[in-house]
Amino acid sequence: MPTIPYNRAVRRATEEPATDSRIESAPILPLSGGPFSLQIALSGSTEAGGDPFLTLSDDDDFARVLLGVIKGDAETVVELCAVKLPRNAYRPAALHEASGWSNPMIEDRWAAEASRLAQLERSSRFVPRWIRPASASSSDSRLAPLLLCRIGRIFFSPPCPRCGGALETCRDDARLGQAGLPLFSGSLERFLRCRACAEEGPDTPFYAFEVPSELAGKGVLSAADLARDLGEALAGNGAEAARLQSAFPCPDCVRAGEEFRAAVASGARPRPFWEDRWAPLTFSGGPFLVTGLDPFDLDEFSDLLGGRPPDTLFTGKPGAAALAAAAREQKPSALEGGTGRPRWLFEGDGSGSDAVEVFTVKLAAFRQVVQALLEYSRTLGRPHLDLHPRHLLFDLARIGEGLPLFWNFQMRLHGISTAARVERLAGGKVRAVVLAGTDQCRVREL
Repeated sequence: MPTIPYNRAVRRATEEPATDSRIESAPILPLSGGPFSLQIALSGSTEAGGDPFLTLSDDDDFARVLLGVIKGDAETVVELCAVKLPRNAYRPAALHEASGWSNPMIEDRWAAEASRLAQLERSSRFVPRWIRPASASSSDSRLAPLLLCRIGRIFFSPPCPRCGGALETCRDDARLGQAGLPLFSGSLERFLRCRACAEEGPDTPFYAFEVPSELAGKGVLSAADLARDLGEALAGNGAEAARLQSAFPCPDCVRAGEEFRAAVASGARPRPFWEDRWAPLTFSGGPFLVTGLDPFDLDEFSDLLGGRPPDTLFTGKPGAAALAAAAREQKPSALEGGTGRPRWLFEGDGSGSDAVEVFTVKLAAFRQVVQALLEYSRTLGRPHLDLHPRHLLFDLARIGEGLPLFWNFQMRLHGISTAARVERLAGGKVRAVVLAGTDQCRVREL
């Protein structure tokens, strides 16, 4: 699984501590927030259909990477990070489909990535800064299904619209088979269901982020249907509705339900308040991975060393670029010519030594790349053959504070889970290299 090929719009402020109350975010671990909580940075968009999250990478068929924030309190950013999450709906290419991918296989890749990071962390300094594991077998390394209320700006686990209990991913192949649905262990489809309601009656619906046409009429409802059911329950009367309303985790949503119910009772015909109100973060839950934010890929870092203005690198989404600008305003950096450390030893020298210095730093970066590949091969017993500039990421690390800024970098090797593996083909002596890249699987005869 491709590991965090970062968007070019956002980088971490180079000075610490980074204190900026303008970085809007909402906690996911724990959901109640508090000191040193993991939060997802928000774009500030409350418009219907707008993306409320700041996406760092959307290239992977099976995962996406969002900008995360570790906060000490509501006003203090301890560190910006990259949060890698499963896609709400996988989009495998034709070759992926032909290879027989399934949910357990995808989860195994998350576990393998965490395992490789753990091994490399002990033997190399050129790997992503691992903040949290992604083991599919550990309950504390899995996120529950989470929705964001665009109005209240909080995350919550969607309750069952019928009983208020927990909705969870159905991994019971027998139950799925009885309903005529694709098995969890044999497909890439994932369905939410309330276990308590399912025990009481077989007509309990399944919820999927998207409902393919072949599942029409099989008791599967979409994410939009779940929003409708929750909204109607919040606006309803009766004991079941009252139980859900009292336990619903978002007070703004409860208030909106009350106002909607009062408007309908007065004879008005208001627009359903639940439409486009909730944005799924992890509709089906699942494993996740948190690493430090390494902001520059190889091409960008080389351009910076060559004198390219930093502002021209921020070419991503406007929301992400605005976040980066806010961080720079809060604490000026030497990167933008602020009051921080000098960028070069011979800056403004005029004798030509600065050109030699740039060349020397580029050679040092190349040496780090070669050493990282060697350590990867020695530790894992396999070559890293999925190498390209997006997997060579650079951080202006906070080490050696006495050095100029551009001498103070750290290269980190990404693509940990996409590296090639060598296999022996069945029935013969030919060996093949299987590359699991961001958009294809290729078999090459050796």
